[in-house]
Amino acid sequence: MSGDIRISDLDMMRDLIDSMQTTGGQGYDLVGYAKTWVTQKDGFEPSPVCALRPFAAAMDLVEEALDDAFWTFQSRWSALTEGVAHSVVDFQKTEGNVVDDVDGLLNRPVTVYLNGKPMAL
Repeated sequence: MSGDIRISDLDMMRDLIDSMQTTGGQGYDLVGYAKTWVTQKDGFEPSPVCALRPFAAAMDLVEEALDDAFWTFQSRWSALTEGVAHSVVDFQKTEGNVVDDVDGLLNRPVTVYLNGKPMAL
């Protein structure tokens, strides 16, 4: 699929976290824009006989819905971002343990037996 995210190293995961934090900030900006420009009542109240005047009262409900949607998104997005960050820490620990184990194996003196007699390498 074209929407797949492929992570091949820890730096890419760190970049993913940065991108996720940027996206979370964009959610805040989007709701701020909508609350500033979409929920304005001025356009619905130009005169007492304006046919759209009843929509002005609905803008309060739209603003509340935007707030609710934002906070739901924000809490879930933050939890997801935090989960990815914890995964990076876990991967780093695992990678460090593997490197330590491999280093320990490679730096150990190895004895090879040939015809039952030890030969130091």
